[in-house]
Amino acid sequence: MFTLKSTEAGMCAKMFLTRIFLIIVAIPFVVGLVICSPASAGQDISPQPFDLELRLDSMSGPLLSGYITDGRLVTAQGWVPLLGGSGKTVLGNLIWQLYDESGQPVAGYEKIRQILEVGGQEFVSFEVNTKALANGFYYLGFTHQNAAQPKLAFQVSKSFEVKQPVAITAFLVDESSQGTEHRPVLYEDQSPHVFVYYHLAYDVPSVLIQLDVFDSKGKQLATRSAYKDRDPTRKVSRFGVRLTPGLIPAGEKARMTALLTAPDGTIVAEEVFVEIVGLQLQVDMPAIVRTGEATSFQIMVPDTFAPPFTMSFSQKPGVTFNYAVGLPGVLEGTIKVAPTVATGREKFVMEVKDQAGRTASATVEVLVEPGRILTAPRSGGEPSRQQGSGGGIGSSPPPF
Repeated sequence: MFTLKSTEAGMCAKMFLTRIFLIIVAIPFVVGLVICSPASAGQDISPQPFDLELRLDSMSGPLLSGYITDGRLVTAQGWVPLLGGSGKTVLGNLIWQLYDESGQPVAGYEKIRQILEVGGQEFVSFEVNTKALANGFYYLGFTHQNAAQPKLAFQVSKSFEVKQPVAITAFLVDESSQGTEHRPVLYEDQSPHVFVYYHLAYDVPSVLIQLDVFDSKGKQLATRSAYKDRDPTRKVSRFGVRLTPGLIPAGEKARMTALLTAPDGTIVAEEVFVEIVGLQLQVDMPAIVRTGEATSFQIMVPDTFAPPFTMSFSQKPGVTFNYAVGLPGVLEGTIKVAPTVATGREKFVMEVKDQAGRTASATVEVLVEPGRILTAPRSGGEPSRQQGSGGGIGSSPPPF
C-alpha cells in the first residue's frame, strides 16, 4: 500500500498530496523507466519510512524557516533505507519533483534515478534554485518506489513559500517577438528582441524596469526604462525592447542588463551576452586544385537565408565553376582550372544572394598545381593508378 508522510503540518493539504501521488505513480510509465528486475527482486518489498530536511544555500546551510525572500538555494536532503538485503536485490526508483500550489509539476525541477538496491541506506539530495520561481507555495515531493511493483512506494513532501517583492524569472534575447529562448548568437541582419520576465509580490503595486545594451568596450548602445503596474491577472509579466538590425555591429559581443527596482528599494539585476556574426559563407574546399581536373567543394549558407539562391564567383580566365543544390542550406559544386592557368596561389571570391536580396560572401585561397599525367598501360601489366582529369565542366547554371 502506498504511504504518504507530510511534514510541516498545515501547509500540505490531503487533497494536494493525493494529486501528487497519482502523478508520481505514473512517472515510471511516462518516462519509460525499466520496471523489470532480477529474479530475486520479485518479492513484495515495500520501501520503509524516511524523512527529509530543507536547508538554505547548501547541504550544510541553516535549516529553512519562514518564507524565502531573496532567491536563495533550497537543498532537500536525507537518508533513505534501501530495499533488498540478506542476499536479495531489488530495483528501485528515486523520484524528485517540484509542484506549485495548484499541484502542477514545475518544469525543470525534477530528477529520476534507478538503482539496484541491496539493503543499507542511500543519501539523497536535490537543489531548488528559487530565484526563477514566481511567488507562492511550492511542494517538493520525493518518492522511493519498488520498480517491479510501482504501487509499493513511500513519499515525503516538503513545502516552502517564495515571497519576493520582485524577482526576475528569465532574461533573454530572441530573434523574434516570441521571446521563448535565449539566442547567444544572432546574424547581423536579425532584429534582437530583449525580454525580461518578472513577478511581483501581491502587495507590490509597481516596479521600475530598466534595460540597457552595451558593446564590449562598455559604450551604451540603447536603453529603455518604464514603471510597470502589477497585473493581478498574471503571475509572470514581460517587458522588452526591439533593437534594429545593425545597431550592434557584426563581430561584437554585446552585454544586455536588466535592473528592476521595487518601491521598497529592493533591486534585482540580470545580464546576458549576445554575439553578432556577419553574413559569411562557410566554404569546404580542398587546399590544392590541379589544372585540368574538376575539384569538388561545398558552401554552407547562413541559417537565415531562404531559397532560391543566386551564386556568383570571381571571374578569372581559364577557371570555371559549376554548382547545384545539395542538402538544405548547402550548395555543392566543382571548380576546374584549365592547363593554361599559371600554377601558384589563387584567391576566389564567392557570393550567394537569397530570395530577400541578402548577400553573404567568402574568399577562398587555393594552391594551383599541375594536373596528374595519365600514362599508357604497360604491355602485359597493370594500368597506371594515377588519377586522370575530371572531365568537362559547363558554365554556371541559372539561379535555383
